Amino acid sequence: MGNGKTLVTVGRIRDAIRAGCRVATNLDINLKEMFHRQAKNIDLMRIPDKPTIEDLNAIGKGYDGHEYDESKFGLLVLDECGTWFNSRNWQDKSRKEVNDWFLHARKLGWHVYIIIQDISMLDSQARDAIGELLVTCKRLINCAFHWSAA
Repeated sequence: MGNGKTLVTVGRIRDAIRAGCRVATNLDINLKEMFHRQAKNIDLMRIPDKPTIEDLNAIGKGYDGHEYDESKFGLLVLDECGTWFNSRNWQDKSRKEVNDWFLHARKLGWHVYIIIQDISMLDSQARDAIGELLVTCKRLINCAFHWSAA
């Protein structure tokens, strides 16, 4: 907790918005704080904290261009996934549809960031199917560094 996962991801959201990409997230983003007077023509959608398959379908395509260009893909950021996208809920009847949506997210033009306290909390089927890259944030403020003059 408090290692900077959300802070780093909000930076990615800012970068995506600056690049003119669509963003969908369950985070509360203060655009006036982030962009001040330049907060214009921004495509940001706030989705529920625990999105359902209906919510994911409602966000549509992240990028709808005729040419395949990953730099223009939308960014979907989901925080606190350990509370709803976890191994304890694997028997939930809607889980298969949600897993299927994530399997096809790239075809829909979305880059997906899942923020979770520990990777073991994530549903193993989802982890194996969609876990392309794992980034670990570690707060270094409490780590001791020893410097020596050479």
